[in-house]
Amino acid sequence: GRGDDARVVVVIGGSFGGLSACRALWREWVRGDGSGRGSGGAEALHVVLVEPKDHFEWQPAALRCLVRPSHARHALLPVGPFLASLEESSAKRSQRSLKMSWLRDSAVVLNEDHVLLHRSGEKLAFDACIIATGCRYASPIRPHSGKFELIDKDQRVDAMRDWCNRLQSSKSMLIVGGGFVGVELAAEVAHYHPHVGVTLMSSRDRVLDRCPRKMSQAAARYLVSRGVRLLMNTRATERSKQDFDFVVDCFGGTANTKFVQQSDSQQVRCSVAQMEHNQRVMVAESLQLLPAAADDESRRSQRTPIRHIFAIGDVAQLPYESGENLSYHAVDQAHVAAFNALAICDGTRGVGRNNACVLRKYPQDVPGAVSIALANGGSKMRPHVVQVLSLGPRRAILRVENFALGGLNMIAGGLAACVKMLIEQLSTASFRSAQSPSLLTLELLEKVVAYMVALFYTLIPAQK
Repeated sequence: GRGDDARVVVVIGGSFGGLSACRALWREWVRGDGSGRGSGGAEALHVVLVEPKDHFEWQPAALRCLVRPSHARHALLPVGPFLASLEESSAKRSQRSLKMSWLRDSAVVLNEDHVLLHRSGEKLAFDACIIATGCRYASPIRPHSGKFELIDKDQRVDAMRDWCNRLQSSKSMLIVGGGFVGVELAAEVAHYHPHVGVTLMSSRDRVLDRCPRKMSQAAARYLVSRGVRLLMNTRATERSKQDFDFVVDCFGGTANTKFVQQSDSQQVRCSVAQMEHNQRVMVAESLQLLPAAADDESRRSQRTPIRHIFAIGDVAQLPYESGENLSYHAVDQAHVAAFNALAICDGTRGVGRNNACVLRKYPQDVPGAVSIALANGGSKMRPHVVQVLSLGPRRAILRVENFALGGLNMIAGGLAACVKMLIEQLSTASFRSAQSPSLLTLELLEKVVAYMVALFYTLIPAQK
């Protein structure tokens, strides 16, 4: 139940963005942000996570788990103990009450003051809501495809083993899509299952077409060296797919926003963007939902956001062209959304002049945001870009903005692979417990890298 003095924040979705939002709410609640909370502030907070899976899947390792299911023990983490650690830590560090609840359910309708749940039929009321439901992709890359079934960790591992067994019995494989997922999957299969003839097909003129050309070339050279056949400027047809034992689609993604589109509120319902049919929800710089779909910047700036509903991660259509959707971007967005949600719920956080509530903005208020010039002579902010592309367990490519390091070269490629391994170990450990020292280490490294990127971006001309 909820007391009259308790504030309720509902987090829908338990992947990177959702669990990071829970952790950020815990941190902001315990910290109090040093903003001088007065007597009018809330004394109790109830965070409710709505997520049908019983585990968190560290998504950057999903492809490794498919071709080598034994790796799943490192990448699939239980949700319950993590939330319990947040509540336990809060009880030790704060006099205010924090309750963390987890409902294994799915949202079917989001309204302005409550969310309707599928299995229980409950109308879950909230003071603020953070949407972090992500996107649905071709199975089995992501286990939750916007459906309502409960997914247990053991079921997910069994599905990975079945997929791997099918792969082992195949002689040829077609991967459709030359983005990050397609390239990583091709490299993993080529390393762990060299008997399978892999063909990567893309309608683009090069793999990783949204990345710097040097990174694209390094990835292509590595794949060719491992026997992968690249077919660029080619669209897959049903006829062409029949020539292969195993076909995997690795392109696109549609946001899980059906429950938003089913809203009784026209404002909420009309926040869903239809451009390119990605069905993401439009958000302002504060990550609050915008009440109408508009891709024109001037029209967007005239909209009044929905005050207490936020969206983060893959599900959010941000005010800038984001390019690749990166997991650490979702984590940064979670911190902004959590602060803003508590600023609205608490009533005393982030108070500026004339007692106005001052909300944080993304990406302006996260470390390492960089400024890019516009054609009209103006500029806008965007988050920095650091990516690690795995090419099997021993090689990788590290991208920092427009610079790329790694690939076939044993030293550079091996160093990039070590960076990926370190990130995985620190990140997964940080989602096991609120007390994990890995969280502080990871956040420190992220801030150092972010500020270095922002500095060098202004000093070094970009590579094309």
